[in-house]
Amino acid sequence: MLQLTVNEKNAYSVASEDGHLVINDTPADWDASWQPNGLVSVLHNGKSYTATVENVDRKAKEVTLKVNGQRYKIAIKEPI
Repeated sequence: MLQLTVNEKNAYSVASEDGHLVINDTPADWDASWQPNGLVSVLHNGKSYTATVENVDRKAKEVTLKVNGQRYKIAIKEPI
């Protein structure tokens, strides 16, 4: 299980159970695919999003994504 914090304020617990993503103990209805142009196409609860990975800082365990033009900084904390 991963602990994610988005934009330093919203916390989420994310796990994979039987090959399905579970966020805060709720199964997520989503699908994602990499596009040839480098974008990520995401379908969540019947709504389509376009995302780009702007930065990955493995040392700090942070990822910056831009989803539909809005930037999200995600801090990743793994349980010990």
